[in-house]
Amino acid sequence: MLIKKDAFESTDKAYMRALTSLVEAACRLSAAHYFEEVETAVIEEVKRIFDAGAVWILIHDYRDEKLKMHRYWGPEKHLFEDCSIRVGVGIAGTVFAAKQPEIISSAASHPASMFYKKSIGASSPTIAMYPLIAGRNNLGVIGFSSDTFFDKDFKEFPLDIVETFVELASAAFERSVLFEYKSSSECELRSGIKSLKVLNEIGMDLVSDLDIAAIIDKVVRYAAEILDADAAVVNIADKMDTTSDSVYFYNMPLGTAGLLKARGTLARGVFENPRQVLINDYRSYPGAIDEFVQAGLSSVIMVPVVSKNTVLATLSAISFNSERCFSVDEFEQLELVARHVAIAIENAVLYNEQIRTRKQIEAYAGQLRLLNEASQLITQEKGSANMAVQLAKSSQQLLDCSAATVLLVQTDAKKGPVITWSRQDDNFGTIIATGLDITTLGGLYGEMYQTKRPIRIDDVANDPRSRGLPNGHIELDGLLGVPLVNSNNEFIGQVMLTGKSGDMSFTKTDEELLVALCAQVSVAIEKAEAYERQHRIAETLQQAILAVPTHLPGVEVGIAYESAAEAAKVGGDFYDLFELGAGRIGVLIGDVSGKGLEAATITSMVKSTIRAFAYTGLEPAAVLTEANKVICEQLSYSQFVTMTFAIIDLKERKLFKSRAGHPEAIIGRHQSCRPCESESNLPLGILPDVVFEQNEIQLFDGDMLILYTDGLIEAKCDRMILGDEAMLDRLNQIMPGKGPQELASEMVNIAKDFTGSRLEDDMAIVTLKLTIDDAGEIG
Repeated sequence: MLIKKDAFESTDKAYMRALTSLVEAACRLSAAHYFEEVETAVIEEVKRIFDAGAVWILIHDYRDEKLKMHRYWGPEKHLFEDCSIRVGVGIAGTVFAAKQPEIISSAASHPASMFYKKSIGASSPTIAMYPLIAGRNNLGVIGFSSDTFFDKDFKEFPLDIVETFVELASAAFERSVLFEYKSSSECELRSGIKSLKVLNEIGMDLVSDLDIAAIIDKVVRYAAEILDADAAVVNIADKMDTTSDSVYFYNMPLGTAGLLKARGTLARGVFENPRQVLINDYRSYPGAIDEFVQAGLSSVIMVPVVSKNTVLATLSAISFNSERCFSVDEFEQLELVARHVAIAIENAVLYNEQIRTRKQIEAYAGQLRLLNEASQLITQEKGSANMAVQLAKSSQQLLDCSAATVLLVQTDAKKGPVITWSRQDDNFGTIIATGLDITTLGGLYGEMYQTKRPIRIDDVANDPRSRGLPNGHIELDGLLGVPLVNSNNEFIGQVMLTGKSGDMSFTKTDEELLVALCAQVSVAIEKAEAYERQHRIAETLQQAILAVPTHLPGVEVGIAYESAAEAAKVGGDFYDLFELGAGRIGVLIGDVSGKGLEAATITSMVKSTIRAFAYTGLEPAAVLTEANKVICEQLSYSQFVTMTFAIIDLKERKLFKSRAGHPEAIIGRHQSCRPCESESNLPLGILPDVVFEQNEIQLFDGDMLILYTDGLIEAKCDRMILGDEAMLDRLNQIMPGKGPQELASEMVNIAKDFTGSRLEDDMAIVTLKLTIDDAGEIG
């Protein structure tokens, strides 16, 4: 910029005044940074330097190629505030297009339409318009009007002064544009860094936290922070409706949670019709809620949270400051946060479903474990009545209910069914409902008897079937009933539960568990009743088998029999004593493999066979040889019999004995014991063509023959067995002064003392003492 001094026709004083004015303007313009500050400074300097009556600044809008009024000072301001001119039209449009100034002393003489004709008035002031050029960019047009400018005839203030000022103004505008661009870029950069930081925190939270409530609480705070909003809200959609199921918010006024969930809200509308929502004058919004208006809500920006074409939620940022309005440019940031919200909701839902599934599996596994334990407890009980008691207790505990009843039909219909109950207060008991005929009952009991199907009822009181309950029946609060059915699909009883804990109803899973338990118990009860029937028959048969004479000529007899458990009284151990005539006595002890009715039946057959061959006069070895052939035909592949058969000849005072896989006999003499040295033969029932051997022992007055089964020497304690030697040592200690019966009983105690009375096998003991007088006659 250069101002020639010779351009002035006046004195140096005028020159210095013009120069001083430009320097002052330059200083003021350089101090302005923002565009609006520059505009203000330019207008003030034009007014001061050029004595302007009006000043205007038109800025070019590239979007529609128009010059639009940006700032105006002067009279009748309202006429020009919204003014716009096409490029190339009018004085201003021509100046901008040609990039050449126009100074018009009379608007009426200008060929183009006069832009500020109304403001010039009748006096037609001088109008000056200059293009604003910043580098290569044509920013717009600056113009002013002055009544005194023309009067000076351009002598005191030549055009160089105006051009120089316009150059200063253009440079100031260029600096302000660059400054604001830089400031805006820095602000956007800081905002972007801040947003990225917040979004990174959200992403980290998504990885580290799967609690949907905790995550959404953080997200609403982050959303408010990113958009510089006063508050933020997330409305989670209800799966079954287009309303808010739950609301998470940050910095909202107290008491607004219910309003945020109400129908008719913005969120409801977005759920029904997914879209972006921007409201910058909430008070004027037709759907405004009075409470929010009173709270001062000013602006709202909202986006749907979408995943797989489904609206999961809405995300809103809210301003309570009327000066803070949201823009459409901020949808992008809010949408980015919304995508994180969608991920958070999906992850949390998936995680919660996994947790819920795992808990269901764990709960079901726990119930199955309890089912197995309950089944074991029940089936370990001896007898169907005891099983019914345990079934009532276990089913009540398994399904966590207040009471359980078990009805068990007895095989003897005259006795009536057995009813067992169990309550939470450990009150349980059993009665026999004499005279109650289950086949004639109606209602719930009758329906289960007839259909053999489970029954599950929530409201028992209003169910017509409840009217068939017997008098005095426990009150039912909900019901789950399952029949007990045997292998022949016959009704043998039923289980009824009531009072599910927590006022809950019985579920299909509860029904399945009880059905599974009852199926196992039904099998166990059926087996128990069959065992009880067999046991009674076998016990009667065994009592007959074990009945032997206690007084025989020439001998004193001692007998002991001990079963491993009360429920297993029918074992395979047996013995027999019988007279053969001519002073001869047959002695038999043995052990049949197996227990129960089958063992008792085999025992009876074996004893009868031995007796039959013994009565023919055969020696013990011959008796076993012949009996073995018969027994082999009667036993199955896995069955066998161990045995010792002996004949005592009282006249000859001799013992003839044959042993078939059985423990060795013991001879007691002079208050001490020793095992017999004899042959060893196979058990009976294995090979039919075996020829058995025997040995002969001389007896003396007072000698004692001791026979026993393997339950005595194989008695166990931990992993140790009693054994022959330990038994013989103990027998020698207790024998002195003992008669046959007392000695037999003490031998049982040897095994009990060793095992702690926990016998695992039956045992039979037979002791015989010779009682021949001094004359040699049989006493």
